Amino acid sequence: MLLTHVFHPDTIKTPLESVDKAELFEEMVDLYVRHDSSIDRNTILNALWARENKMSTAIRDGIALPHARIAGLAEPKGIIGISKNGIHYDDSSAVPVCFVFMLLSTPGLADLHLNILSSINVLLSNPEFLHDLLEEPSALGIYRLLENYEAAMLEI
Repeated sequence: MLLTHVFHPDTIKTPLESVDKAELFEEMVDLYVRHDSSIDRNTILNALWARENKMSTAIRDGIALPHARIAGLAEPKGIIGISKNGIHYDDSSAVPVCFVFMLLSTPGLADLHLNILSSINVLLSNPEFLHDLLEEPSALGIYRLLENYEAAMLEI
């Protein structure tokens, strides 16, 4: 599944206003629920925290990939948040988080969930992509960056 089918310009926010992980989850879930109110906000938050309590989803300096499986979700959906100032994610993160790619998936699609996480991770391993994300001031611009970098990644 292409990342451009998982993410939507209406579920991208730059800059994020949050300063810590709790605020971040609230801010990003609120953004998602404004776009798609078919899943209860608290259901999403509870699933994210249940996953987060198992192990931090900060994957490396400055990057977090929170994710959860949500019953009732028709297909995987994503939310992107960019913070210019950085967010205190947890004590294991030495560097504040600036890039957050949140993934919500259905419980029955474990392989697809892992494939999407892997694709996101490949993109987030590209320093040029991260630089361009941080410099882009609009949600639509970030979505277009995602389109362009994903297309280039698929050509390799």
